[in-house]
Amino acid sequence: MSCLAWNCRGLGNLRTGKELVEIVRAKDPAVVFLAETLTNDARLEFIQSSIGFDHRWVVPRVGRSGGLVVYWKDSVNSKVEGSDRHYIDAVIDKNLENEWRITGFYGEPDTARRHEAWSKLRSLNSQSEKPWLCIGDFNEIVRQDEKLGGASRPHWQMQQFREVIDECRFMDLGFEGSKFTWSKHFEDGRSIWERLDRCLVTNSWFMRFAGSKVFHLTCSSSDHVPILISLSSLIPLVRKKLFRFEQMWLSNSSCEEVLFSAWGSGSGYGDGEDILRKVERCGRDLGHWEKNVFGNVRMELNRLKKVLAKEERVAMVSGNNLRRRQIKRDIEVLQEREATCGPNVQEFYGLIKGIKIQKGSVSASMLECVPTLIDEEMNTTLCKDFEAWEVNSALQQMSPLKAPGPDDNILVAFETLHSMKNYKGGSYEYMALKLDMSKAYDRVEWYYLEAIMMKMGFRERWIKLVMGCMKTVSYSVLVNGEPCGIICPTRGIRQGDPLSPFLFLLCTVGLNRLIKNADLQGDIHGFSLCKRGPKLTHLLFADDSLIFCRSTMEECDKVLDLLYKYEEASGQKVNRSKT
Repeated sequence: MSCLAWNCRGLGNLRTGKELVEIVRAKDPAVVFLAETLTNDARLEFIQSSIGFDHRWVVPRVGRSGGLVVYWKDSVNSKVEGSDRHYIDAVIDKNLENEWRITGFYGEPDTARRHEAWSKLRSLNSQSEKPWLCIGDFNEIVRQDEKLGGASRPHWQMQQFREVIDECRFMDLGFEGSKFTWSKHFEDGRSIWERLDRCLVTNSWFMRFAGSKVFHLTCSSSDHVPILISLSSLIPLVRKKLFRFEQMWLSNSSCEEVLFSAWGSGSGYGDGEDILRKVERCGRDLGHWEKNVFGNVRMELNRLKKVLAKEERVAMVSGNNLRRRQIKRDIEVLQEREATCGPNVQEFYGLIKGIKIQKGSVSASMLECVPTLIDEEMNTTLCKDFEAWEVNSALQQMSPLKAPGPDDNILVAFETLHSMKNYKGGSYEYMALKLDMSKAYDRVEWYYLEAIMMKMGFRERWIKLVMGCMKTVSYSVLVNGEPCGIICPTRGIRQGDPLSPFLFLLCTVGLNRLIKNADLQGDIHGFSLCKRGPKLTHLLFADDSLIFCRSTMEECDKVLDLLYKYEEASGQKVNRSKT
């Protein structure tokens, strides 16, 4: 087990959150204590999800300052006993034989009020005799040699801290790494370094965890370094990095050359296996190119961090921090670039929820209302051998980072709602129902989509090509950074796939025809923007839809009935909390 403590100086910063995730992944602590979070609970909840912890305890910020949070995993039997703007106090394995105490502490930054923090620490000391670990930013040093640069610390300030340490019967566990945990660098080249963060333990705690070690880590997004205490002195496993295409590679022209070279080799038959081999070769060649030509961002960051540590020591001796500040700026630029890269974990959770091991069938009543729209001429065009210019044209039409094409339906929706709001007259009132489909892409049933395409008149060869794009997907779960197992979904279309919006349009054909059929039979009546104008019954926006009808119980029941039919056939589910 290990614990991490860090005065992060604001978790609202994107780079700080990214760096915290990296530290947690690399060191795998079971408990994380953060001071000066300077953010709200929603952001703290997002951070909890990002680092994969199960529980949190928050001391809210005061205005724009302060704020504490402790995260812990299910593997830790922890119970928070009390908290304050200066600390979060918890007991591990409470009421068991091996129980002990851990306190994340934040010293008062205002020198005139620092005695208030020491009073809190004395109060905590009087509450229990359990083995005690106290870790955090104490905002004070105990000796002059714990400071370099700037004015000397007044003796009475250090003496007050030493007295508290003695009263609590604390011992300092020492550390491995840089001598100082906080630094400030001025534009004129001057710098100040201090050891403000530390790990204090009682003798009974030390006797129980005699092999514990404290490490001063490195960071670039805060003026405090994180400190890690390892209760077992285990060295974290080196994790293999998975290949992922990174958008910033496109800024280098040689990336395109690597792709052309890798894709150009192969059998040339263009069958499925050859395409998969080409994709694998592209990934391998790009990985080699990134390492040897482009420069791996994380490797470069690690290199610069080592240079930064070296320049830090040089600045301590020379008294000039200009080189150190330049390296820090270079690191920040790389961190900003890295923040735009990486996997989207939200997609993974959405896809997992779309897994369903069963196969159903589409009712005849659902398919009856779907007309045959694809004639023989269209099928002949679709099933012709693809030519290079067609593929290139299709690719050029795709926006790399957003959904294809504008949506004019929003203008129609606005005008219709405005007209309904000002509608006066007639025998009936009208209503608009805004539908939201829950996990729309993830719930698409493959057999439903296949049946819709068959009913629309697509040839079997074309249907097999489309379904092949959907059914060849597989997923793995990262365990300790390594992909394990293979999950083969049986429904759902992929978020971010350029083909997915068009597949979902085919899915909504069923809903579209159900509503039109109800309109033709007089079961529902749409709204007209003007006298003797066309009746508008519905507008579709991917997973959001608007239905217009008379505000009567009969038409409401009919709308619910056709939505039920659509849900049963397609796998879609109306999100009633957002509808």
